[in-house]
Amino acid sequence: MFPFSNFLSSSNYVFHRPFYEREGYKIVEKDDGLLILINTLGIAKDDIKIDTQGGDGDSQIIIISGRTHDEDLDYDFELKTSFFVHKPMKKIEWDAVNGIMKIMIDFEEPIKPNVKIVRK
Repeated sequence: MFPFSNFLSSSNYVFHRPFYEREGYKIVEKDDGLLILINTLGIAKDDIKIDTQGGDGDSQIIIISGRTHDEDLDYDFELKTSFFVHKPMKKIEWDAVNGIMKIMIDFEEPIKPNVKIVRK
């Protein structure tokens, strides 16, 4: 067997994402809702499930899960996470492209109320 490490080098590897791998997600506040970005690298879009459950009071839980088996690596890429949402949600839209899932949550009321602030 050849020691392939003598022929391959990864010293020039650079990869950037909008979040750190140890977190796996990023939440961006919008005027009318929240955008959640989640690392779904290796998980097929058709294998991702998103659901909601009632929580305490007005809060709800968004549950995201998915699993895809890679035959070449003989490895299951898996995602299980949940988020507590403490505002009534109107709509959840999501898509997963290029290893990043985007979830847009629209609320019944805007996150930032439309209040005019004037300094005297």
